[in-house]
Order: sequence, then C-alpha cells, then structure tokens
Amino acid sequence: MKKLYSNAALVLMTALAAGCAKPPGSIPPVAVSTQNYERHSCSKLAAEINVNSSELSDAERRQKNAVAGDAVGVFLVLIPPSAFTGDASADVALNKGEDIAMRQAFASRCVSG
Repeated sequence: MKKLYSNAALVLMTALAAGCAKPPGSIPPVAVSTQNYERHSCSKLAAEINVNSSELSDAERRQKNAVAGDAVGVFLVLIPPSAFTGDASADVALNKGEDIAMRQAFASRCVSG
C-alpha cells in the first residue's frame, strides 16, 4: 500500500510539473521569415530591433514571474497558478523569432563587410 501511495505521489508531481510555466531560456523561438522585413529600411530595422528587444525583455520578465508563482503555488497548494492564469511563453517565443529574423535581415542588408 505504501508503494501505491509513493507511485501516486510521483505521478501527481510529474503531472503538476508538466503544467508549470517554463523558464524563458527553455522556450524555443517561433519561426519568423526574414521576408517580413525585406521592405524595411536599415534605420527602420534598427528601430524595430530595439522595440522588439524591449518587448522580449518584458515578456521574459512576465514569464519569470509566472515560473516563480508556479513554484510557490505548487509548494503551497500543489497547483501551478499559470495553469489557470496562463503565462507569457507565446510572447517570449514570438519575440525571440522576430528578433532572429530582424537581425538576420539587418545583417544581410545593412552591415557592410
């Protein structure tokens, strides 16, 4: 009977951990085409990169807060709050993808080498 409780606890903890928010560093970028930026001037691309960097920082901050909230929630009540409130993982992934695409477009068109 003791082993049954141990197995049930392990399954419960695994299920709860799967529902927790991921740290921003473990969220992969969404694929974004550089074609989205081919008509931008170099100055426009530089400005867009700066704006996106700020948005990425904000999304990562919100995601870190969700991770911390989940850790506390699971510790206190065994439920990750982000399972109900959501997190910023989609924003992090999109901003990462846009950053890669914009920087590639900038490097290919605006950096003389």
